[in-house]
Amino acid sequence: MVLGFKNLQLDAEDIFQEGLTRAVINIRKGVFKGESTFSTYLYGICRNLCLKEYNRNKPYLTSTFRDNRDEETEPDHFDLLHLVLHVKQRLSEECRTLFDLRFGLHAGHAADNGMRFEEIARKLGVNAASARQKFKRCLDKLKIQLKEHPLFHELTV
Repeated sequence: MVLGFKNLQLDAEDIFQEGLTRAVINIRKGVFKGESTFSTYLYGICRNLCLKEYNRNKPYLTSTFRDNRDEETEPDHFDLLHLVLHVKQRLSEECRTLFDLRFGLHAGHAADNGMRFEEIARKLGVNAASARQKFKRCLDKLKIQLKEHPLFHELTV
């Protein structure tokens, strides 16, 4: 698949190595849940890396690839996810706890099933409406800080 992007200045071995590194990191962080085969997961990561490079080099591509500009491409969300996690760490302990509970990022809870607000409220000793409001305020803070971060625009264009 990587070799199919031959008009790019890519080395298939470099792309594969980067893809493998990202896959290992995702496994360690619990992002890869084993819902697909590892080869399918790695293929998707490598494909996203190729597409990211393709989009970066559009002006330099041959006319064959230029004709395909309108094709929808799946963005690589790996860097954006890391930026979100980085910005999340700058928030208050309360906000970090709310995000961890809501999105299932805390120890002792299934990583793919975050808690409902009723469960979060019981855990924090507040009512569900209060938990929702606090979560919304924290989410708004996260969005503001993300939009102000210098890398955000680069990763979302």
